[in-house]
Amino acid sequence: MKKTKVLASALSITLLTNAILPATKLVDNINTPLSSVAYAAEEKTPQKEAEEKINYLQEIISSLENISGGLAGNQLSWLKELKHAAEFLGKIVNKGIGSAAELRNKIIPRVDLLINVAETITADATELADSEQQAHVIIGFSVTRALLKATDLFEGAEGLNKASENLSASLDKAREVPKLTDDSKRTHYTLEKLDRAIAKAKEIRNKELKNKLDPSKLADIDLLIRQAQDVRRDGRATVGEVNAMAAELNEKIDEAYKAIPEGERTANKAQKRDLEKDIQAAKNLRDFTLKGKADSSVIKQLNREIADANRVLKNNNATISQVESADEMIVEAMNKALASVKEEKPAEPVEEETAPEVEENTPAEEEATEDESEEETETEEASEVEETSEEEAETEETDEKSNEEEAPVEEETTEESEVIEG
Repeated sequence: MKKTKVLASALSITLLTNAILPATKLVDNINTPLSSVAYAAEEKTPQKEAEEKINYLQEIISSLENISGGLAGNQLSWLKELKHAAEFLGKIVNKGIGSAAELRNKIIPRVDLLINVAETITADATELADSEQQAHVIIGFSVTRALLKATDLFEGAEGLNKASENLSASLDKAREVPKLTDDSKRTHYTLEKLDRAIAKAKEIRNKELKNKLDPSKLADIDLLIRQAQDVRRDGRATVGEVNAMAAELNEKIDEAYKAIPEGERTANKAQKRDLEKDIQAAKNLRDFTLKGKADSSVIKQLNREIADANRVLKNNNATISQVESADEMIVEAMNKALASVKEEKPAEPVEEETAPEVEENTPAEEEATEDESEEETETEEASEVEETSEEEAETEETDEKSNEEEAPVEEETTEESEVIEG
């Protein structure tokens, strides 16, 4: 790991130096000057080629990480070195460090070699998985040498291309190795099957069978696990012996697990998901619906159910029956809490009488208020005077009319008196 980082740093410095200093040898070989357009085209082509190859290398690395059955042993360390080298070269290419000549002579051949390494590891983990051990030995030496070449800063294009050719030849040679038979010596791939069977048996034994299986049957399981471990340690074990032991162990464990009633089996995360959702729903009900509306005893009861359900949820050994029971209890508690809120009649709101607020006026506001009151007083007085004058005028008109009506009466009275006198 440290060696890879040191080599990567040195390679970065070398590329930067070569990018800054003039390449006198290349200049001597150029007979005619290039135009700016031609120079840009020459620079772009190697850059684009390097970017495409880096992307392809990253795709192969991703497929290696997701390969069926996974990698093991040296393959994991190879993958780690491959990822570091690809990441470093990708940064150099993306930042545009180096000229077109440097990309052709130092970067692209190195990326080609790393691509070949990634493809060889893929072949070792897939098509050569059922080959005899000799095939994996050939691949191991070849990949190790190729990675050393790829991280050698002083290795030029010729050496890198030669290393890639040697790696391809080694892969062809490994493909010629015979396939495994039951009598062949076990490989790390056949041991992986047995390793997975042993790990599975131990997990189920400790988690499911320990306190639920009959003691005599549990002892048989323990004996079979020890026998599988003995075969695993035996360097002379054949492929047939390893495969037979893995198959027998898986069969016995599955049989013992199925003998346990379903409700007594340990609940997994998927089987606890409904309980987890209902716990959160109960918390939301308590915090947003019941708060301030329900009686304190109702909320306390709901809190107790939430706490009990949380204990079951966090218990890694909780059975399926316990999880289902806890889920039913918390749902029932939520329904009761909601029912209690519906039964209570909402109290009528009491409106409090509040005295009108008296605003304090500033001196300027008080003066303005006084001026307004004076103006209102003057206006009222003027209106009163107008009303008085109007009333007097109406009174005078009324008197005049009454006088006019009385005058003819007097004349008639005079005439009558004259007649009487005559």
